[in-house]
Amino acid sequence: MSRSRNRNAGHKWERFCRDALKFISPYLVTTRSESRSRDAMKIDLMNNNEYKNGIFPYEIQCKSNINKVDYHKILNEMPNVFPPIILHNFTEKKGKRFMTKGNYAIMKMDDLIKILKDANRSNAENSGKQNTVISEPLKKPIRK
Repeated sequence: MSRSRNRNAGHKWERFCRDALKFISPYLVTTRSESRSRDAMKIDLMNNNEYKNGIFPYEIQCKSNINKVDYHKILNEMPNVFPPIILHNFTEKKGKRFMTKGNYAIMKMDDLIKILKDANRSNAENSGKQNTVISEPLKKPIRK
């Protein structure tokens, strides 16, 4: 029964991630429903009918578990055509229930910098000027 619960929790997390990222592409689906070959490559989300709707610009794997995930190993096993990202629902067991401790997005820093540069460039093109830093860095730590 535990295996079934874990599998259902993983599928539920994939669907949650799919729905959360639909703003990027309305054609987003889980690879379980669309492509066994992509699913085997450790990619969990893709666009439906990629020939018509285009390829989703990120390689996303969804993880929902109580254990720490070997991010380095998973990211290196994933294809690197588009930035690979792990979306992790980190849970802990309290009695008979599993409670979410946090949701995390994990990726290689180089990929994050590229995405942020592309977003900055796109914003600058749309606004006609380069983005500027709005706030100054903290000089002293904030104390509570």
